[in-house]
Amino acid sequence: MGHKSEKSCSYADYDSFDEETPAFVDVDFDFFNLNAEVDYHAINRLLIQLFDAGAEGLQTGRLTDLILLAANSGVENTIKTDGKESNPCALPTVLSCDAYRDSPAVKALIGTLSLLLAPKIQVQNQAQAHLGLVLSERLINMPVQVVPPMYRMLVDKSQDAVADGDPYNFTHSSAYRLTPEEEETATVQKDSTRYKMGK
Repeated sequence: MGHKSEKSCSYADYDSFDEETPAFVDVDFDFFNLNAEVDYHAINRLLIQLFDAGAEGLQTGRLTDLILLAANSGVENTIKTDGKESNPCALPTVLSCDAYRDSPAVKALIGTLSLLLAPKIQVQNQAQAHLGLVLSERLINMPVQVVPPMYRMLVDKSQDAVADGDPYNFTHSSAYRLTPEEEETATVQKDSTRYKMGK
């Protein structure tokens, strides 16, 4: 079941200088629950983009399966622009490292990120600690304005899941994201690929 975005975002069309082309293009971004039947490949690609060079050492396919499995709690959602059957443009999700500590995908992820997240990973060994790992990614050309409502909905859904007894009552959380340098590199690589395809 889809949920309408709180607002639509507009962005300038700088790729065309045709005077008849509108200066701005209005795009509606809608929120939908994850759909395992159509979202797998797009979510996997977003994870590969998120982890960048480190994606090769991670089991992104298994991680995608786990995210889709965890979606049964109703916490995860996607942003789409052309109905619920279209490809996701963004993914906000949080995984319970306590609930899925035996998952090969989570073990691979934590093992890869242990140096970066060492202070937070250690809390898993504490009996009363519950770590939530936030994974959030969007297509590079998506406007940043979609991020605040995306996180607000994730928080609201997490609170609803806690009320339903699902394991989202975290004592600690950690968000994985690219550094500004990694984001710049990813953007340059995307622009380079677009240029080569256009030649």
